Order: sequence, then structure tokens, then C-alpha cells
Amino acid sequence: MQARPDWGEGKVDPHILAGEEMEITLLSSDDLNLAPDDGAVTVIKVAADHGHFTGFRPGWGERTSDYPTYKNHLARALLDEAAGIVSGLRDAVLSMNMTTPLTFEKRDGKSKGAVAGWS
Repeated sequence: MQARPDWGEGKVDPHILAGEEMEITLLSSDDLNLAPDDGAVTVIKVAADHGHFTGFRPGWGERTSDYPTYKNHLARALLDEAAGIVSGLRDAVLSMNMTTPLTFEKRDGKSKGAVAGWS
């Protein structure tokens, strides 16, 4: 049985997170205006624990200094996993943005960073 992320730890292993159920969406297929004519927007999504990420929020809207590096490690692991499914994905990335439940909580006012309705 594959290990599961330990959300109680200060940081989860990016490779364990990448082994979780993943959703890969070609977002710009529904709205061509999201990307340049020769590009596309792809979203890679996994479930994440809000409480885990609050350790990186010393105050509302604030983030610890190691938060960006941590998010980048997680994002790279997810990209590597998705690239094993979507041929050429890794080399096609021009820009990458990693969001966490803290992002959806702050920017969208979502309770505990929820992105899927009542879940």
C-alpha cells in the first residue's frame, strides 16, 4: 500500500503527495482566451489539508519565508507525476503557479480554502 501524506507533519513529502489521486484539466479547451494562440492552460489538482498550510500563515494574508520554496517543491513533484501521463508536459511549461487552501481562503473567501462546493 502506498504511503499517504502526513498532514500533521510540518511539511509533507512532495513525492507522496504526487502519488495521491490527481485531476489534470486542460482548462483552456473551454475558454480559448485563457492562453495565447500557441499555448494552453493546464490545471493539476490534488486534495490538500487546510490545517497543514495554516502553519505557513503567521497572520492573515502573511506567509512564512519558506512557504514559496515549499510550494515550489510540491508543484514540481505534481508536474513530474503529471508528465508521466501527459507526454511533453514538462517541456511545455512556460509559467507555473501553485495555489494552496490558503490562496482560496484569502482571495476567494472560501471556508478553509474549499474549491469544490460543500466539500
